[in-house]
Amino acid sequence: MASKSFSFIGYPGSKHAIAKQIFSVLPADCSQLIYVEPFFGGGGAYLNLPTERQFKAYECSDLMPYAINFFNHPFTESALLEWEAMIDRQYSLDTKEGYYRFRQDWNDYHGGTDVTGKVGFVLLAHHCVNHLIRFGPHGFNQAWGGKRGQLGAKWGEYLRRRREPTSFEVKDFRRVSIGVGKLMYLDPPYIDAGQEGVYGREKNGWTMKDNSDLVQLIKSHQKQGGYWILSSPQVANGQPGALITTLLQKVSGRVVEIKKTYKASVGKHAKKQHVEAIVTNL
Repeated sequence: MASKSFSFIGYPGSKHAIAKQIFSVLPADCSQLIYVEPFFGGGGAYLNLPTERQFKAYECSDLMPYAINFFNHPFTESALLEWEAMIDRQYSLDTKEGYYRFRQDWNDYHGGTDVTGKVGFVLLAHHCVNHLIRFGPHGFNQAWGGKRGQLGAKWGEYLRRRREPTSFEVKDFRRVSIGVGKLMYLDPPYIDAGQEGVYGREKNGWTMKDNSDLVQLIKSHQKQGGYWILSSPQVANGQPGALITTLLQKVSGRVVEIKKTYKASVGKHAKKQHVEAIVTNL
């Protein structure tokens, strides 16, 4: 495991800071296993996999296309630096006016699948408030975060942490390949916070039905000889986490509490206490 966690794209619920605890349950030898991550987000877990654990291959996917499109591009460090400099010369992202102009152009272009769209997504995440991406009905809507400077060496660190061979694909979690020879890490949207979560581009895209379908996926995966690790709140709003409770009624697994307690926003004002945990059949 790298001595310090690394966050490349600020994503809601990113697990980069607790990846060491999550992946402490991995087998000593993963060389014959394929790592599968259906809720890739910003890559916080994937980019912090233990360096001493090498998998046979890596299959990463998410329904939100922007990060996947970026990771799927064969960038070099010099190319990334050049693209960042070119966009910054045109927009001056360290200024409020330049940031909002670029954000509007990026949204009008729907993010784009060309290089400007891909690199632009990462630059928006870097220059926005709290480095945390957020989408609304009209696209990326996070406010300017002040002067940030260029990403610089962060590009190189991202490329060093990439694993090969890795496939990146935009798809629903129900379409992932499961079964023997696969180790699946799942960090789905949380529904325990008193409201339905974000999935894909939809504000309320994650529902109780998705929770049920995910439990069935894990059940089928385990029945076919696959391994899995799930991240979810063990305690949410003072109550047992709904997903963990339901999952343990359907499959055999063990709970490992993660030493992370945080407050999740519910509605506009209230904040509720959550306790993170993982469930696994390892």
